[in-house]
Amino acid sequence: MERVIHSLIHKKISAATAFIGLVHNLPALIMMMNFIF
Repeated sequence: MERVIHSLIHKKISAATAFIGLVHNLPALIMMMNFIF
């Protein structure tokens, strides 16, 4: 049971990390789009 909870927490942390990374990259992507178009 403990192992299942641990894996769920790990998945949530990795998902949060991926989301934060996306949010950080979003302004840079928008700026690049503005430069290109």
